[in-house]
Amino acid sequence: MLQALTVTHSPLGKKLKSPIELQLPETQSRAEEKLRQYVINSLSWKMQV
Repeated sequence: MLQALTVTHSPLGKKLKSPIELQLPETQSRAEEKLRQYVINSLSWKMQV
């Protein structure tokens, strides 16, 4: 089952010019959830504010 996720703000709390919309499978473990969060935060830093 896929989970919809929309990232609208950078890790610093600034609004992104265009949101990041992702369709992700549900996590199977806590480690997988932490890795997903790390990757999303990393991509958010790269987006223009």
